[in-house]
Amino acid sequence: MSLTLAKKALLLLAGPFALLLALLGLVAGLERATADAQHWELHTQEVVAQARRVATRLGDAQGGVRGYVVTADPDFLAPYDAAVTHWPAELDELAERVSDNPPQAARAAELRRLTAEYGRWQAGTVELVRAGNAAGAADRIRGGDGDRQAAVLRAELAAFLAEEDRLAAGRADVVKAARRTLWLLLAGGVAVAAGVTAALGVAFHRGVSRRVDVLVQTTRRLAAGAEPPAPLAGRDEFARIDAAVRAMAAELADANRELAHKNAENEMFVYSVSHDLRAPLVNLQGFAAELDKGCRRLAALVADPGVPPAVRDPAEALLGGKMTQALGFIRAAVLRLSGIIEALLRLSRAGRVEYRSEVVDVAAVVARVVASLHGTVTTRGAAVAVGDLPPAWGDPTALEQVFANLIGNALTYLDPARPGRVEVGCLPETTDGLCGYYVRDNGLGIAEAHRGRIFQAFQRAHPQVAGGEGIGLAVAARVVERHRGRVWVESEAGEGSTFYVALPAAPAGGG
Repeated sequence: MSLTLAKKALLLLAGPFALLLALLGLVAGLERATADAQHWELHTQEVVAQARRVATRLGDAQGGVRGYVVTADPDFLAPYDAAVTHWPAELDELAERVSDNPPQAARAAELRRLTAEYGRWQAGTVELVRAGNAAGAADRIRGGDGDRQAAVLRAELAAFLAEEDRLAAGRADVVKAARRTLWLLLAGGVAVAAGVTAALGVAFHRGVSRRVDVLVQTTRRLAAGAEPPAPLAGRDEFARIDAAVRAMAAELADANRELAHKNAENEMFVYSVSHDLRAPLVNLQGFAAELDKGCRRLAALVADPGVPPAVRDPAEALLGGKMTQALGFIRAAVLRLSGIIEALLRLSRAGRVEYRSEVVDVAAVVARVVASLHGTVTTRGAAVAVGDLPPAWGDPTALEQVFANLIGNALTYLDPARPGRVEVGCLPETTDGLCGYYVRDNGLGIAEAHRGRIFQAFQRAHPQVAGGEGIGLAVAARVVERHRGRVWVESEAGEGSTFYVALPAAPAGGG
């Protein structure tokens, strides 16, 4: 596997291309042979046509002379005159056409000689008639010498034509055979090229597929934290990608370990600080209560009629004014700080709780959440629709907390100006081993300025609508991230929001 993918692809193309070039060479050779055979077939047909013209001239000349002898009418000599005029040129052309064939060239020369001899005999017969000796001309014809010469000439012509017919038939057979061979070669070449291409393609595909499968298994097992298969051998692109993936996985593992360590330190710090702050906060609450109790007792004492007005009036003004207001501020601040500390503790616990993953019936989880929020749904006059929800893989309690936060959040921020509607459903496709769910509402929506930080702690898009510390979505996001999932939102202010949660899909066979 030392060849790169590009070189393998080039080899895949080179084999059929070389075969195609060889096929084209054979086809070109056969095409030339076929063209040559067609040329000679046409040449033979032309020779045959020329010889038949000579034979036709012979018959015309013979019939014309006989008619002239019998009738002495010069019109009968027209075929004879034409034959005498054209014979030399036609015989020369015939000899030229068969000059490449010695036996036929010899026959052509013999035809020229016999034709000249027969022409002289016919010329003598014609001269007798022109001299007024028609009887002598008739006797000359009846003597049979002209017929014998004509018979010899016809026999020679027949032999010549027979040989040309034989050559024509043979050359036609050659043309047919060449064409048949050409078609067979083309069909066979195409079949062989297709077979070779298919075989090379299958081999290439199997080789690539095997390496891709190993690469996919490596990526998945590294992502799952499992031991990957053996590294891919060779120096092709897949081997380089495999090495890069393993190196990146190692770097990510180191970074994740460092990040997990820092997260653990941060969570422990948050937990410790929050826990440590609770003690003085409790003291503050107690001291504030004691101060409040003391103020009330002091107010009762001051209200005694025996207290001089000069003392009572300033004391009552002090107790009923700034001191009471200050105590109210202290109590409000203590409650606010208590809420923040409790939120920090919840966020810290979301990162420290040990999850026990199993197949989670998300439909049942959502049904329990909706049932627990029945009072809120009724108070809001809202409608909650739940679609088909496939199971997921995770901690049931943690995932119930996620959907409780999302559905509760949707109900909290419904728009009072219109009937509330909350829909819980799932995305149609599973990608990267994650199954997507969504919680959609037609509530107040989230302005663009808040969307980017809606999953951060203590961030609230509508603080004037409801109380709270803005920790619910941050906790939900932390839980989903610990499940190796994703959470995101799509929203338009005044139109509603859709919160998406991608969780690991339940494995086939229930784990």
